[in-house]
Amino acid sequence: KQLHVVLTDGHPKCVDNNASCAKLMPKSERAKIQIDAQLLLWDSSSNGADACCEINKIIRDPTKMLNGNVTLCNTIDQSTEADGLYHLCLASDCVHFQEFHDGLLCTIARTLVVDGVALMCQPKRGASLQNFMKLVDAVNNASHSSVGDEKPSEALNCCKVTANGPLFHMVLFEDFYPKVSTMHTSLLIGA
Repeated sequence: KQLHVVLTDGHPKCVDNNASCAKLMPKSERAKIQIDAQLLLWDSSSNGADACCEINKIIRDPTKMLNGNVTLCNTIDQSTEADGLYHLCLASDCVHFQEFHDGLLCTIARTLVVDGVALMCQPKRGASLQNFMKLVDAVNNASHSSVGDEKPSEALNCCKVTANGPLFHMVLFEDFYPKVSTMHTSLLIGA
């Protein structure tokens, strides 16, 4: 079965760059892996839900792609499209903007299958990583609550709640590649 990878970014030029890099793969490798590059903003509102629905639809039915664009999600049954379909999310250096933590968490939750895995490659920058993990823990703890227990805050209502365990598993790599970490540290010191 062909592996399907969807690369997302919130900046259109980065999306174009990801698509260009994917095209540089040798043809023999591209036959094994389908790579799509899409714009995706972290947003905890209904607009973010719609955007995640579109990303989920790429995996559900790749033929929905037309000239790099997906058809509008509201043209099909959203109850099935709104469920996360990805088994793995890799996020690199994404938690430093704390004002987007709720949107990032909602985006991960809306696109991952329940019990999926989010790999977070994050350098330490102040308390942002610790604060993001507190939010993840709050959502995962809310998923253990039984009916009638206190509901999670409104900011967390974007997330699916399950009775069987965490919404998703978070794996952190703070020193994910020593050479990159050394380069990153030297850039921060030099700045």
